[in-house]
Amino acid sequence: MKNTLIKAFAAFIIGVVFIVGVYAFMVLSFQSVPQSAIFSFSDIRKPAASDRILVVAPHPDDETIAAGGFINNARKVGAQVEIVLVTNGNKHGLEQTRENEFTRVTSKLGIPQENLIFLDYPDGQLKNQDQTRIKNQFQKIIDSFNPNIIIDPNTNDTHLDHSTTSRIVDPLATEKKITQYQYLVHYRFWPQPERYAPELYLLPPKKLESLNWNKFVLTPEEETIKYQAIQEYKSQLKYLFPRELLLSSVRRNELFIVK
Repeated sequence: MKNTLIKAFAAFIIGVVFIVGVYAFMVLSFQSVPQSAIFSFSDIRKPAASDRILVVAPHPDDETIAAGGFINNARKVGAQVEIVLVTNGNKHGLEQTRENEFTRVTSKLGIPQENLIFLDYPDGQLKNQDQTRIKNQFQKIIDSFNPNIIIDPNTNDTHLDHSTTSRIVDPLATEKKITQYQYLVHYRFWPQPERYAPELYLLPPKKLESLNWNKFVLTPEEETIKYQAIQEYKSQLKYLFPRELLLSSVRRNELFIVK
């Protein structure tokens, strides 16, 4: 009996060590570049009053996580900003709640309701929708608004709604030679640390360091406005993962891949 217990305990310890080792390996494999690297990234061009900026958000909250400070700055200088919300946040029956939150948050960032476009696709199901129809909708939006900057997800984003959106929008922007500021929201073990750390800089994952990252440094006021806007996403802040993701986005800067 004693030998059996010893063997079972040894097997348990080996299992724990193995799991911890695998986790540590994964974290190290997907770590961010060090804080000191922030100064090696170029500063993105600041918004100007003449800019027409189209922001593409796969879900309610992506616009603020990725570009809340930039959007607020753009509106303060008089730039025209429209935001396209691609999916409706209808998981768990929260469609109306999340739409209301999105409207309140974007208002805090300075976007009037008439500058919001709702495509109303089901949350988490974008890859299963008619891709040609979505492409045509974006084509019409781009032709109508005539943006000189599009802020949209990057294809390296691990959420399928994000990568699907990127694959649709990217060729349209390229065809019209529109400058793109692409963002990352979902990526393994990123951002680091996964917690509220407003005193730190946001750095890209080490595996994606070679991309053309540019930083947009927020003023203390812009960082505060972004934090206050995020607090309006109460339905997401109730749960651990979205709460960590939302709060981790409040840093001294935002990051964009310029194309």
